[in-house]
Amino acid sequence: MAVQKTKTGGQKPEAAKPKPAAPKAVKAPAPAKAAKPSPPKAEAVSAKAAVPPKAAAKTVREPKATKPAVPKALPLAVKHDPLRDDHLYFFHEGTDCRAYEVLGSRLAERDGVPGAVFRVWAPEAEAVAVMGDFCGWNREAHPMAKISVGVWETFVPGMKEYDAYKYAVTAKGGRWLEKADPYAFHAETRPRTASKLFALEGYTWGDEAWRAAGQAPYEKPMNVYEVHLGSWRQGEDGALLPYAELADQLVPYVKE
Repeated sequence: MAVQKTKTGGQKPEAAKPKPAAPKAVKAPAPAKAAKPSPPKAEAVSAKAAVPPKAAAKTVREPKATKPAVPKALPLAVKHDPLRDDHLYFFHEGTDCRAYEVLGSRLAERDGVPGAVFRVWAPEAEAVAVMGDFCGWNREAHPMAKISVGVWETFVPGMKEYDAYKYAVTAKGGRWLEKADPYAFHAETRPRTASKLFALEGYTWGDEAWRAAGQAPYEKPMNVYEVHLGSWRQGEDGALLPYAELADQLVPYVKE
């Protein structure tokens, strides 16, 4: 132990110096535990929000059928035709025995323009048009105008005899139909079904001798036979026979 000298000459014992404390081992801090995520608070969720929204179904709408435009005035045609109007009066009355003189198709002229006039009775149609080879069978090229109850009419310039045509009829709901002319004077040979423009005025009758003989069929008894020529007899190849050849075979057959 070291002795420290004092002024009195005495010796004062030197205080023992404290021994430095041995350094304590510092423990490494324990790794922090990962905090557990707290469960989300239950929220009031509506049943509609809980269910994922479904993709809205696309509604596919069919395009509406367009109706052919119906002209208010007749193109290149007279609005008032005395012969036509008289026929239509009796036609609607149910007493016109010569409706073929006004309905159907016939060559005509309007304001110096040659062509053909078409008339057809289609009371339930929403629109009617004429189509044929002359317009590439375009059902909207020549619309018809309603001139009376159910009677449609139009004038087509440039038409000539034997031109094929049909009526394009727009029915209720937009459905359209192809119809032959019920008053046509000529038609295509099967399997074609179109009507043909034909002029009766050019037909030459050959019954002068019979009429000059004073025949009076209404004053004599007579038998009426009905026959479908196409199914009664055909050619060897199945083709239809012409009327002249059928007459040569049918008359003797009936007489027997």
